[in-house]
Amino acid sequence: MSNDTPHMQKILQSKYLGTRSYDSYEEVWETARKYDHPWWFDGIPVSNNLYNFICEIKAKRPQIVLRLDTHPLNHYIDHLDPGTGTQTRVVVRQYNELGITYSDTPTIRLGRIGVTRDAEPKYFVYSKRIANEKYRHGNDGYYTKKSKKMPNMVSVALRELRPYDFADMEGYSRAGLSSAIMSIRDPARGKLRSKLNIDMEDIATELANMILVGYTPSTANFQAAIDLVASEGAELRRLKDYRPRTCFVWAKQNSLMYKYSDADASAIEVTNMNDVPENIRNKVAMLNIADDNCAIADVGVRLDASTFWIFV
Repeated sequence: MSNDTPHMQKILQSKYLGTRSYDSYEEVWETARKYDHPWWFDGIPVSNNLYNFICEIKAKRPQIVLRLDTHPLNHYIDHLDPGTGTQTRVVVRQYNELGITYSDTPTIRLGRIGVTRDAEPKYFVYSKRIANEKYRHGNDGYYTKKSKKMPNMVSVALRELRPYDFADMEGYSRAGLSSAIMSIRDPARGKLRSKLNIDMEDIATELANMILVGYTPSTANFQAAIDLVASEGAELRRLKDYRPRTCFVWAKQNSLMYKYSDADASAIEVTNMNDVPENIRNKVAMLNIADDNCAIADVGVRLDASTFWIFV
């Protein structure tokens, strides 16, 4: 490959995807670029076999987006120094494995592809949609298919790493919904528990006092409990068992899809925001200025820039 190929251009930090730090990627890129690493794809230095593998997949599924979620591996190159004419063996790191996502779901890794470093390399695809019965459920191997034949694994990748539809996205996001609702319930429960978990001696003293005089709290704990119930009791009791009606919203590049969880109908997709119900539209706007995974009672939670649960 020539040095000016677009595939060698460094990924901008704003476009970078992966669990590996951008600084780590940048260091790998700079070393590979310095020593003229020969195989690149979308700004990523890769092994020869992985380059061929991803080329075949992307030719058939061009909307695939690559992620860097694993460590690069060492690759040795004989480098000729143009200044001295001497040749030295240098270490250039390259990626033998890439995470796979799509432009509609950039924060979600659907799976990964890679090539083993065996004497006879095997191409592999990892996806939670795969059930490899050679392994126990939960083992990484259970979700992996391998073959020495690249065309076979290209077919597996296209089948098992297909884009998520609305139902997939809703299911994927349900864990975030549960966490969001519990984040609303737990502070209310904790506040009630901390004020109403009263020492037995305080209870005995208070009961005696109630018998002897008209009811006026004689302990600080009882007074604190009464003050809490008077000022926040109704709201705390409402929130401690918070069970809102929910609506899942997926904001795609050119459309928005939504579905109420208790509705039997399919998800509704619109291309004009004016066609979105006002309460959903307003709450999405509020959540767009909130932090990810920060639940707001009676509004909802934004899991990421494109997925929301609305409380209605």
